[in-house]
Amino acid sequence: MTWNVVARKDFADARRSLSLWALTGLFVVFMGGMAVLYRYLPVFGPEAEDATAAGLLVFLAAPVTLFIAIAAIVIAARSIVAEVEIGSAKLLLSLPHTRRDVVVGKVLGRTGVLVVGLAVGFVATLALMIVLFDTVRLVDYALFGLTTVVFALAYVSLMVGISAGASSTARAMAYALGAFVLLEFLWDVVPIVILFVANGFSMPAAGTQMPEW
Repeated sequence: MTWNVVARKDFADARRSLSLWALTGLFVVFMGGMAVLYRYLPVFGPEAEDATAAGLLVFLAAPVTLFIAIAAIVIAARSIVAEVEIGSAKLLLSLPHTRRDVVVGKVLGRTGVLVVGLAVGFVATLALMIVLFDTVRLVDYALFGLTTVVFALAYVSLMVGISAGASSTARAMAYALGAFVLLEFLWDVVPIVILFVANGFSMPAAGTQMPEW
């Protein structure tokens, strides 16, 4: 298997471009800005005297996942289909790489790009949290960071899968944006729609106990 070769090349290409550094800088500014807003502006969080490091993590959960979703679209939605369009995919597959190696390598390479930006942002934010708050639980922060990395891997995998199945970069971006809207904004509607269909295209009567699922 040569997926590791594909992943290393993909990461090296990103490192030489501006995408990795732009993503890293944007995430550092984003995390730092959110931490300051939470700490000093009650409209974005609790009263200043009640603000805690643990509360900041709860406050950051939704914005961070939204940031990762958008970043994954930008760096991964065209990762394979763009190479198909310009013809470099033929060269890539003429080497001893299977299609599975290419997909796995792209997932890991693009995830690596995103994780580097996240890691720098988390380290910078940790330093800021130590200044802003009296107590910072490193275990909680590490678990938050680990969960974020897993979420990044999942989202990048989805975007690379979309890229592998799309016939053009325009369609790949359209599918990626559709998946983003569905998962981030409409997902709560999905179980309601399934229940509506399963109930014979009608909603259960008022007072009916909803299914456990």
